Amino acid sequence: MEMPKRLFFGLDIDNPKTEAKILVFVIKVWSGFAIILILILWFSYEKIGVVGDMFGVVNSLFSGLAFAGIIYTVLLQ
Repeated sequence: MEMPKRLFFGLDIDNPKTEAKILVFVIKVWSGFAIILILILWFSYEKIGVVGDMFGVVNSLFSGLAFAGIIYTVLLQ
């Protein structure tokens, strides 16, 4: 009898490729934010002061991903 898959947010916990998928997702999101910032601020020096405020969103994203990583680690235990 085959063991059922253990899923966490739709990702198979027992699959070794899961970590790579999460890493690729984080890199894509981070790169997307960087590209958007460059396109928005390229010709506008007045808006450069807003960049720090925009990184608050990225900070909350990484905090959420860190919390998801902790939950993932607990599930592996």
